[in-house]
Amino acid sequence: MSLYKPAGILVPDEREECYERTDEIAGLMRRLLAVPGTMISRNNFCILHGDLALLRADWTLVGDDGATVAEGSSTVVIRKQNDGRWLYVIDHASGARLPRSADNRTT
Repeated sequence: MSLYKPAGILVPDEREECYERTDEIAGLMRRLLAVPGTMISRNNFCILHGDLALLRADWTLVGDDGATVAEGSSTVVIRKQNDGRWLYVIDHASGARLPRSADNRTT
């Protein structure tokens, strides 16, 4: 939880349900950490702009038997704090892999 700003949000999947409070995010993280296996994350890029950064990573949760339990591509916005730490402001765990929506087209 030390990675999240107290007012940060987490969107775990395509349903776009937001976890906005520290206790909500902590509860979701406890459930994730209870899954046996290993999470592998590969960062694709980090774009810095002042005290903000946009990150994208591909992640896979691999069970103890070697089978893929879950996978996704995250999009994260982080902000540099006065003490030098970078904390999550917006974490969309599957946001980079969602299909394009017909409702969000630009002309």
